[in-house]
Amino acid sequence: NWQAAIYDLNEIVKYDASHFDARLYRGRCYFQLGNWARALEDISAAIHLNPNDPSPFYYRACLLRKQYPKAALQDFSVSLLLDDSYDNRHSFLHRGILYMALDRHEDALVDFASVLQLDKNLACAHCNIGVVHLTRTEYFDRAVKHFSDAVKSEPNYTRAYICRAQAYEKMKNYKQALLDFTRAIHMSPNNHHLWVYRGKVLLLMGRTKEAAAAVEQTSKVADMKQVAIQQQSMIYGFLRDHNKTVAALQQTARMKPTGPVLFLLGKAQMKAGLLHEAIKNFNQALEVMLPWHHKQKMPKETADVYLSLGMAHLEVGQNQQALNALNQAIHIKPKNPEIR
Repeated sequence: NWQAAIYDLNEIVKYDASHFDARLYRGRCYFQLGNWARALEDISAAIHLNPNDPSPFYYRACLLRKQYPKAALQDFSVSLLLDDSYDNRHSFLHRGILYMALDRHEDALVDFASVLQLDKNLACAHCNIGVVHLTRTEYFDRAVKHFSDAVKSEPNYTRAYICRAQAYEKMKNYKQALLDFTRAIHMSPNNHHLWVYRGKVLLLMGRTKEAAAAVEQTSKVADMKQVAIQQQSMIYGFLRDHNKTVAALQQTARMKPTGPVLFLLGKAQMKAGLLHEAIKNFNQALEVMLPWHHKQKMPKETADVYLSLGMAHLEVGQNQQALNALNQAIHIKPKNPEIR
């Protein structure tokens, strides 16, 4: 009961505004209630009252990591300078997660390894190392090992099964991928995405009828009409019925013309041979995703849109427009080998 806790802590602060524990715990309560401004005020006050305690630096870093990642990194680092023991292992974990969000994957691996030196059974750390190897280094065998270690540490950790299945899929070990997606569905039967993933693997195995049946199951577990339409488009995509994919995504785009939906629609139109329509929707997606202020950087997701736009221009013989789009993709995501 966070609000009741705040009421009691207010009484303590009223009589002693320099009470370290009261300010720290009240800040944590505000954090839980989503009152970020008051949480930041109390936790910062706790830091000033006792700058040698690692806890408030950790909690302030958790509070700042979305909007002010550089400040959060600094707070996590200070917390670890004050205490790099088992008791503060979550600072290593969350700093590693923040490094991943900032595309500093080598630094992330170091932090996750530090976590496991302190607590070898922390499933989340194993899983995050596996994700780095799955998505960045492409050492899929290492990824599988860490996902398996995560499962050993926490047998009901659904995310580890899903990630391991994706690694097996990359390795073309479809039998094991299917087994892990099926296990994940048993643990989370209402997750419609899992049915889609399972259907995709069945399709790769050549079991087309089972694939269609598995993916169509999404319509029975999805709550929102829009989600059902998107899943329907994925069904048709897996079955390589590109015209029906386009029709389903067009219906979604009419309801909610977001950048990702318009991008998917453009990609489906390319597969269906509707190149000029695809170019139009890629451009619309970029307009939607354009930052509101000209000094802001383009989101990294737009690099993929520019890449597809460039490929579509190439297909219709518009070489200069293709070059312009591909240059933009490289500018936004220069380290992406696929774009180069």
